[in-house]
Amino acid sequence: MQKILNISAIIIIVLIIVSIFSVKHFSTKKANIYGPTMMASSNKLLAIDTGKTLYVFDKDGKTTARKTYQELGIPPEVSKMQLLDNTLYLAMSDDGSLYSCDLTSWKCGILPGFSNVARDSFGFIITEKYIYITDTSRHTFKTFYKNGTLIGDSRGTPVPLCYPNQLSLINGELYAADTNNHRLALIDITNPEKVKVDTTIAVTGNNKTWEVIMSDRNLPSWCAPISDKIFGENGDAYFERALDFNEKMIPSAHKLARRGSVWPTAFAYDHNKNWWILIGGNNLRNSDVLIYEDGKAIKRINENMEKFDPVDINLFQQDMLVSDFASMQVLKFSESGNWMGEFGELDFQHDMRDLKKIKDRYSFYVSISQKMIYFLIFFVIVIVILDKIYKKES
Repeated sequence: MQKILNISAIIIIVLIIVSIFSVKHFSTKKANIYGPTMMASSNKLLAIDTGKTLYVFDKDGKTTARKTYQELGIPPEVSKMQLLDNTLYLAMSDDGSLYSCDLTSWKCGILPGFSNVARDSFGFIITEKYIYITDTSRHTFKTFYKNGTLIGDSRGTPVPLCYPNQLSLINGELYAADTNNHRLALIDITNPEKVKVDTTIAVTGNNKTWEVIMSDRNLPSWCAPISDKIFGENGDAYFERALDFNEKMIPSAHKLARRGSVWPTAFAYDHNKNWWILIGGNNLRNSDVLIYEDGKAIKRINENMEKFDPVDINLFQQDMLVSDFASMQVLKFSESGNWMGEFGELDFQHDMRDLKKIKDRYSFYVSISQKMIYFLIFFVIVIVILDKIYKKES
């Protein structure tokens, strides 16, 4: 009897180790499948990143190209994209570099002068003369000449930037998703050479949109710079001032958003002069997309969606496109916020469904392996009890 118990214990321990390895293995496999994430559009083309593959569509939504990042020779970790004519620019968080791809010849590489311009993920916008970059983890806004010469690097005043993400030029003004300040910031670029950064609330005329967005924001900033004192002017160390919170200091979501959705990461501006703002939840997941018109929120587009995890928003032709991590689809909405179905041809839609099936399969394997661990632990306890009983009787 003792020999049987010993052999059983060894087998169970081996199975527990195998199950733990399986959880880790399949969790990693699952994490490497993304589906549609970042998007960029021009008048004629739309580019969609799906993790390891880049798709390009024409104005009718037909797929014109499908390229893996391995084919293109660039790392597969896109944080933002911009499409100008036939050139696609990509911010790669893997090495913090700005890449360009000619969509005609498909020659890709780091844009000269823009290697390692950010620590990890970053937002950017390219104009006729300048390239502006938000170095997200360093909480800074950078201005470059297009040849790569850095003109200025600033945290912004009077409220320092805090994990700034997307940059967009709208009606000649530059806006940033200032994520951890719970706002969209207007950045003053009237004199880029002097790099004056003004991160005040963007209120123009009678438009009180940003006052609405800021109505629930209670902290001046969550990012307190300490690098100047410790590392000098070129330092980039920060700490989060997320201490000593009381109930009144916790940012609350806008009344249309779900509780905890306070982290803006992406936004778009439609033809009706409405603002579409993606407001993230905890860990920037399970976000909401709110539409603002004339300074007030008019709709949450995902109100009737049980599972919705938007990553990016992009206006293409007359549709607002939202990449949904949960369903692994690019969803189409009218500019009034009505759901219009799934974007793309059947081949693209089938590719995304195949990715989702693979991810769901890995999720299933992880779940089974976890349950197996609990099951085996139960048997370990049973063996220990039997062993004690046997020894007592002996």
